[in-house]
Amino acid sequence: EVYRVVHDPLLISDSNENLRGVLAQSWRFDEKRRRLRFTLRPGLEFSDGSPIRGEDVAFSIRRTMFLDGGGSHPFSKCFNSGRPLGRLDAAVPTIAVLDDRTVEFDISACPDIILELAQESSGVLSPRAVDPRTGLFTDPRIVSGLFYRDSIGGPFVLRANFKNWRIPPGAAAAGIKHETISFLHVAPEDAVEALLTGKIDLFRTSND
Repeated sequence: EVYRVVHDPLLISDSNENLRGVLAQSWRFDEKRRRLRFTLRPGLEFSDGSPIRGEDVAFSIRRTMFLDGGGSHPFSKCFNSGRPLGRLDAAVPTIAVLDDRTVEFDISACPDIILELAQESSGVLSPRAVDPRTGLFTDPRIVSGLFYRDSIGGPFVLRANFKNWRIPPGAAAAGIKHETISFLHVAPEDAVEALLTGKIDLFRTSND
C-alpha cells in the first residue's frame, strides 16, 4: 500500500493486464519480441530534485536481484539466469542503458517480464537513498513517487513530493489535499470513536 505511492514504477497494469505508463513515456518490443525498450518521460525528478535517469531504472532492477538471495525473483531468472547478483554495481549484460531516458532489456528468456515490471514492487529508486553495501534504504526522503517519508525511525508520516510529475506546477504554493498522511496504531475497539471525533480519517484492519 505505502510502497506504491513512494516509488513510481515504469508501468502499471489493471486487472485485465492493460498497461499504462507511469515513469515510462513509451515502450516497444523488437520484431522477434526478444528485446524490450523503455523511454522515460522528459524532465522526471526524484524528490530531492535530481533527475530520474535510465541508470536509475537499471540500478533498481539490480538492487532487486542483489537482495534476492536465492535467485528466485523473476528479475533474477530473466536477467541473470536465476542467479542472485553479488554486488549492486555488478554488470548485467541483459540490461542496457542507452542514454539518460532509454533502457533496453534482453527478454529472450522471459517474454512476459513486462507484467513484472508493472508490479507495485518494481518502483524506481535513487542510488542516493540506498546503502551500496547492503542495498537497504538509508534516506526515505529521496523517492520517485507521490509521497516521501520523513525518516526511517519515529512517527510514520508521508509528505507530498512536489517534484513528482503527476503533481501540477504551483500545487505546493496553493496547497493540495492530503499533503501529509500520518499513520497511527488504533485498537479496533477504539476505531469508531476515533473516526467520529476526527482523530483519524480512515481505518483499516490488519486483515484488509
